[in-house]
Parts: sequence; structure tokens; C-alpha cells
Amino acid sequence: MGELSALVKATLGDSIDERTVDALVHTQAAMKRGQAHLVHLLDTHEISPDDYLIRLNALLRMWMEHSEKLLGTERFHIIFGEAGDHPEDLIDVEAFFQDQSPRRRA
Repeated sequence: MGELSALVKATLGDSIDERTVDALVHTQAAMKRGQAHLVHLLDTHEISPDDYLIRLNALLRMWMEHSEKLLGTERFHIIFGEAGDHPEDLIDVEAFFQDQSPRRRA
């Protein structure tokens, strides 16, 4: 979680208070826990790769929306850029499914 905190502080400097940084780190930790849970569900075949992507994209969208509320739109775009508006594009779907092919056969 230190990377996000360092990025935010280095980029925004004194224009961001410690409480907001802590809230961002907290929301990132919650998102990572959610992602770990989804990976577990995928690995145990409780959800399909398609379901994993749908749920992960929803989780990323919620994280980005919450981060934007914490930061405000201008600071959000400084930190996350255009990717923040389109978190569903963060995952290379083709590479993901290529990685899943051997698992499906196993």
C-alpha cells in the first residue's frame, strides 16, 4: 500500500491531507482483498473466467469511483489519468484468457 501513498504524495504534494491519503490506501486494501477473494473463487472453479472478469471490472470501477470522490475529479485525473475513467481497460483480456487455457484443461 506504500506505493499508492508515495505516488499520491509525490504527485499532489501539500495539496492532499494525510486523512485522504489514508482513506485512499484503505480503499485500495479493500479492493485488493476483494480481488484476492475473486482469485480464490476462480482457482477453486467456483466462478468461470468470464465471471471473474465481470466481477473484477465491477470491483475496479467501484474502487475508482470511490477514489474520485475522495480526491475530487481534478486530483483523481492527475493520479489515475484516463485509466481511472475506464478501469475495464486495465486488464488485457486476451492475455488473461490465454493464461486461463492451461487451467481449464487441468
